[in-house]
Amino acid sequence: YYDFNWWASLDAQKARFVTRFKSNVQLKVLAQREVPQQDRETILRDEEVSFSNRNPGGRRRNHYTQPLRRILVNRPGDEPPLSLATNDLSSPAAEIAERYRDRWRIELFFKWIK
Repeated sequence: YYDFNWWASLDAQKARFVTRFKSNVQLKVLAQREVPQQDRETILRDEEVSFSNRNPGGRRRNHYTQPLRRILVNRPGDEPPLSLATNDLSSPAAEIAERYRDRWRIELFFKWIK
């Protein structure tokens, strides 16, 4: 489930989130961030982005207007990189990637106990 307006309400409440961008999301790169040398094997790219399309389809209007970060995370093997979305503009990219990994572990745990 992918709801930019929910992201806007989370951001308005000063909550931070980290999730994945879909492959077809239309983004405009606002700035490139430097990836520290020690993180370059894991973090491929760190960018500030905004949505380039205010009407994603289905007569919906995207109310999320704040900048986001897109962090491309390398995965082992032949897996394509993860494209993470977050409204956390201050934490290091490696820390955000670790938060997503922790979040994914929790989801897998709940899937396992079902």
